[in-house]
Amino acid sequence: MSVSVVIPAYKGTPYIRETLDSIFSQTHTKFELIICNDSQEDEEKLQEILSEYPQEQIKFYQNEKNLGYPLNLKKCVEKSTGDILFLMGQDDILLDPKVFEKALEIFEKHPRIGAITRPYYWFEEKVTQPIRQVPKYHKRIINPQEATSTDLKAVLETLGQLSGLVYRKKLITHPFNENVFTAHIYPFLSIMKTNYIYFWEDFMVAVRTSSSQTRSKASIYNPSPTKTWVEMFKTVFPEKEFTHIRRIGIDHITQNYIGLVQIKNYGRFKDLIIDIYYLIKHRPKNLLSPSFWLIGLGVLLIPKVFLRSLVDWYKNVLNKSRLKNLLHEN
Repeated sequence: MSVSVVIPAYKGTPYIRETLDSIFSQTHTKFELIICNDSQEDEEKLQEILSEYPQEQIKFYQNEKNLGYPLNLKKCVEKSTGDILFLMGQDDILLDPKVFEKALEIFEKHPRIGAITRPYYWFEEKVTQPIRQVPKYHKRIINPQEATSTDLKAVLETLGQLSGLVYRKKLITHPFNENVFTAHIYPFLSIMKTNYIYFWEDFMVAVRTSSSQTRSKASIYNPSPTKTWVEMFKTVFPEKEFTHIRRIGIDHITQNYIGLVQIKNYGRFKDLIIDIYYLIKHRPKNLLSPSFWLIGLGVLLIPKVFLRSLVDWYKNVLNKSRLKNLLHEN
């Protein structure tokens, strides 16, 4: 099986060298790297960085105009030729040099496995200092048709970030979508309909937050993230036999009240109101939830400057302290 690593790049030159180092230090070296650059400002600098790595493995595409993240990701996938798709963000880091090797072993050993997901953690600048995590899970192979709601929610919790998600390309039945937050999830869920999912044991990837577009582009919160997730579950799982997955998925995403904090801090106020509306529309019993009211009123009433400071304090003081031993447990 051949491997395609795809990176949709956009003004990624400050951090992409660390990403590339973690990719080209893999023990499995037979892969192609597809990079589609969506910024016209740093083409020369990015080309200069890429020249430091094995040219025979790199396929670089410069977009003539800005496509936006979803279409740029879709272009990367269309340019790939591998049997296995390995998604990677331009500023994230692989934590283990045997990631590609192990992923291939999983697919070869288990023909029914169609995709791999993983736990991961976020960091600001130092990869050795986690500030938040998507936790590990005790099950390795999950059959979505027989999975418990706990199993399915554990998988769904891992899908918010693209780095480290791995697909058998031929099994994808729904293309990469045009909405920012669900672009890479459609194909993963489509694979889930007929195949098993492997849940990676340890933290294979670290996700950088300081350069994330979720902090710099307010427009990505329109359309509503909640709305696009709900539409995704309805689109991918319309059949009666998948009612339980559709229901669990919608219930899961409409309890993501913390997402409102992100929209308040980095989005527009009108988009915050719209997302609150969809949380209520698709899960009316949120109105009976103390957590919904606490967070909802908090994001509406607390000024953005104070809320950002509060979140940064929580992540960089409380959470960093709580997670300081996370890597030693890996």
